[in-house]
Amino acid sequence: MEHKDVSFRSFLYSFNRNILPTTGGEALSKELNMFDATFLGVGATVGAGSFIFVGSFSAAIGPAFILTNLFTAGIILMSAMCYADFIRLNNTCGGAYSAAFKHIGELRAAFLGCLLCMEHILTSALAARGLSQVIDELVAKWISKNLTDYMSFTSPFFHTHPDLLGCVISVCALAIVSFDVKTVSTINNCCCLTNLGLFLLITLVSGSNLNFDNWNLPPSDSCGNGGFFPYGLGIVFSGMSKVYISYIGIDSVANAGSEARDPDRTIPLSMIVAVIIVTVLFTLNSFTYTLVWSFCDQDIDDPIPEIMQKIGLDIMKWITSIGLPITMLGNFICNTYPLSRLVYAMAGDGLLCSFLAKVDEKTKTPLQALYTSGSFTAILSELSCLGALSAYNVITYSLIHLSYTEKVMEYGDTDRPILDIIFNKGEDQERHNPTVITSSVVRICCWVIFTTAFPYFLILKLGYPDAMEGDLLAISIYIGFFILYGTITYIIACQPMSTNAPSSKTTMPSLPVFVILVNTYLCLEYDIYTWILGSGWLVVAAIIYMTYGVWNSKAKKETIDFNLKL
Repeated sequence: MEHKDVSFRSFLYSFNRNILPTTGGEALSKELNMFDATFLGVGATVGAGSFIFVGSFSAAIGPAFILTNLFTAGIILMSAMCYADFIRLNNTCGGAYSAAFKHIGELRAAFLGCLLCMEHILTSALAARGLSQVIDELVAKWISKNLTDYMSFTSPFFHTHPDLLGCVISVCALAIVSFDVKTVSTINNCCCLTNLGLFLLITLVSGSNLNFDNWNLPPSDSCGNGGFFPYGLGIVFSGMSKVYISYIGIDSVANAGSEARDPDRTIPLSMIVAVIIVTVLFTLNSFTYTLVWSFCDQDIDDPIPEIMQKIGLDIMKWITSIGLPITMLGNFICNTYPLSRLVYAMAGDGLLCSFLAKVDEKTKTPLQALYTSGSFTAILSELSCLGALSAYNVITYSLIHLSYTEKVMEYGDTDRPILDIIFNKGEDQERHNPTVITSSVVRICCWVIFTTAFPYFLILKLGYPDAMEGDLLAISIYIGFFILYGTITYIIACQPMSTNAPSSKTTMPSLPVFVILVNTYLCLEYDIYTWILGSGWLVVAAIIYMTYGVWNSKAKKETIDFNLKL
């Protein structure tokens, strides 16, 4: 529908328009099987968090790092289950973004795509940074010392020196990702097998050096209060925001829908399998790492090779030093791949420049999208998991709404007491079929969660010390938290689900609500600098969307009359 109506009303309507994604990846080659897709998720996750940051995690949390790891794995698994349900709605190269564009509108899809781009760019940059750090350790930190001497930074937003080696690594690795998807997948599978072999080898050779006394060290200046919880029980949960980075990237599988042979089965299942594999590997790693050596005597820059040397396994030090670059290379490949496909999908829908949607005829790869997104990866090197957590919350919220909404619904009976409407009491038909009324109740509940969770968790965070000391007001606030969100969950559960609901009735709505609340809590654990950088990214993305995307979107020409409006 081609017209030039630039009225304010038309402008606002454009935010909520839906479209069947015009870039479904038809030009891409369908080469990935279940094994390839699973290893894509494993490769995107196993990287700096599991091999490099493990030293800082252990030093900051203590032996209880094991519990933090398990709790984080649990919330990641639940997030992955919600994510897998959502992408079933539209399994193309855009993943969750394409499903959002089809079902919840253009503006929210653009916002979600922006968050996912931030996640993949920063995890790719983190992989490049981790690889440069490993290489720097192999040359006795000669590179970092010289860069610090001649090009040092003092801003809290940046590292102490520019990571020029990371930039070079990014550019070189982009050449690998430029090959056809089968070649890239084969290289990644080899890197993943190296990862698995390295994990298992470290676990096996460390078996004879396990010392359970390292879980019960005496109090000291370097070991805190000693014992299994040297820094208290609270650090087990607050530390999840740091350990979360070890699991970031598991959603990379979602962007392989257009290149998988059987996407409806392969993509959701491979995502869950990848989470399980990574959880087992990280749990073994955390057990081994905290038992082999004292947490208060860690080398946080080069933890695993250094520990291998301390326990007298010099040959293992060199094996891990050689194996780590291969691991980090695979991690970079697996995070750059979904980023290029996401940019390609957004460009195909008109939200980004159209040249990014072109596919190379020989390799069947979106090279322009790959090189453009890769250039950002080479520049950015600092940020956390804020984008991923926010994206998972948007996806989970959308999943709840779509599970209680039909394409065509009756309005419903409003001649009932307000409590009967809220708890869906009355006509039998309305108890089993979604109506506009029941759908609106769910939508309001979701907005209450979204608008109150952040300030409520902030209050809980500030009031935690008083609650631990028995302050009645602080305890009442904590009790009120459980009553409020428990009631909201029950109200949603009272509403009838759609017959085509993408999620399981056994987990809805308890699992998604729990995921949203935990992810919101983890977001609060990041410092002000992370929030400033993340906000800056969203401002830039909003400018691009308002000045280009909203006027060039393919939905402007092919609007679908779809009644799933939030």
